Amino acid sequence: MRRTAIALALLIVPVLALSGCTPTPPPAATQPKPSSTPLFASEEEALEAATEAYAAYELALDTAFMSYDADPLKRVATGKALASASKSVDEYSRAGKKQAGYSKIDKVTAANLSGWVSFGSSERDGQIYACLDVSGVDVTDANGASVVNNDSPRQFPTLVTITAAAGKLLVSEESIWEGRNFCA
Repeated sequence: MRRTAIALALLIVPVLALSGCTPTPPPAATQPKPSSTPLFASEEEALEAATEAYAAYELALDTAFMSYDADPLKRVATGKALASASKSVDEYSRAGKKQAGYSKIDKVTAANLSGWVSFGSSERDGQIYACLDVSGVDVTDANGASVVNNDSPRQFPTLVTITAAAGKLLVSEESIWEGRNFCA
């Protein structure tokens, strides 16, 4: 009888093992799906937010040219815009140049904000056209003499790329628009 019990036990253990009494591996982790929610409800809302982001960048840049402190630019810029602005502030500082007065932003229009208002879009860059008015800005050299050429343009058409990152809009590139001058 004892042999029968041992034989039965030898048959039951493998059956139990095959029937799921052993631990099962944890389910495979599912990959998070990209959000299908747009960043903004409308292009008007997106344009307003982009305009505010660009204005914050220009204010930080103007202030940096006055104080030689480029660190605040890190809160409003990224990528090429941050690198270029930081380099320019450093060059101003080494040359003893200083800015007085503030730039203004006029005539802002959407260049491409569709990725910010489309469901399912993974596009996080938007672009705006803006007129950058520097008529209220003067730049002086180390001796305090103005280095601004009065004959040079005081308004510039710009194309600005703004990146949505970590819940913020950051200027990632700013360039003079080479197309039709929409500031005139």
